[in-house]
Amino acid sequence: ITKKEFIYATKNIPNIKFLPLQDSKDINEWLNLGDIHIVPQKRAVENLVFPSKLLGILASGNPVISNTTSESELGKIVEQAGIRVDPEDKNGFIDGLNKLINNEKLRLSLGHRGREIAENSFCKEKVLDEFNNLITHSLKTEVYYQ
Repeated sequence: ITKKEFIYATKNIPNIKFLPLQDSKDINEWLNLGDIHIVPQKRAVENLVFPSKLLGILASGNPVISNTTSESELGKIVEQAGIRVDPEDKNGFIDGLNKLINNEKLRLSLGHRGREIAENSFCKEKVLDEFNNLITHSLKTEVYYQ
């Protein structure tokens, strides 16, 4: 489904709003407004790109639902902090979304887990430390180019 089709299909649902592109300085505020974050993913690109807003979504403390495979990096994270469904599983996506909508305890639990993942796995210190280790290891390894 395209964005245009989605907008048309949801035009009579009062709690769905489509807004123009927002200023990047307000991203945290916007991410914190949602109760559930939807991260649609195309199978063809799921291992090529990592959604740029995923870390902000995890940090928001709200769960995520995404249609991605369990082998992708996104899928591995979503399985811990939300509901992952297979890319073409429209009914599974609807069921997962309804499960999150109707189960506040599950929503809060998955959101809390997402926040923990953001804090423990993607904090600035850890990311910089891992980058430093990668650079240090690379400098110690001889690389030959032809």
